[in-house]
Amino acid sequence: MSRKDNEFADFNKLVSKANKRLRRLAKKGWKTRAYKKAVKTGGKFHNRRGASYKEKAREYQRVKNFLNSETSTVRGSKKVLKDMLSKTGLGDILDTDDPDTILTSEEIENGDGSTTIINKFFDIASMVDDYLENHRGVKISSDEIWRSIHDTYLAGYTEDFSDADAEEIVGDVVRRLHNDYLKTHTSSSSHKTWSTI
Repeated sequence: MSRKDNEFADFNKLVSKANKRLRRLAKKGWKTRAYKKAVKTGGKFHNRRGASYKEKAREYQRVKNFLNSETSTVRGSKKVLKDMLSKTGLGDILDTDDPDTILTSEEIENGDGSTTIINKFFDIASMVDDYLENHRGVKISSDEIWRSIHDTYLAGYTEDFSDADAEEIVGDVVRRLHNDYLKTHTSSSSHKTWSTI
């Protein structure tokens, strides 16, 4: 057995394992990050018999990346989702914390590529973070931003989160964070103050 062949000695087992995980996720209808990436990069995994070394190495890496992703398993996906819902408060916005409902919902994962509720939540968080850092020179933890999006949306919006105007939410979240900052910091010279929003 050559050195190159030896590198891929466990390849068949890994391909089999990866395809079993992919089938389980597909059977449940769960479109996790690992599942979507696997589908986007070629779908079912292959052992690439007769392929060049480069092609084999590329597929081997794709298999390893999938297997190393926590969301490549049903159990791992539930754990990641539970942690995310706990940290972000998205369960309240989605009106459920059931993994089966969240990971299979058409409202959350649209086949047409339109923005999903979860994607929108994280897009808004990114917009808030960028605005604060680039326009106010302030860095706030993701947890604080997520909590503020959750509190802002639940406190003031009657429409569905997916229909709410992202820029309006960003403005409201920034104002809420600013007000929270002012409540917790005195105006001493050691604290950076925000200009009026």
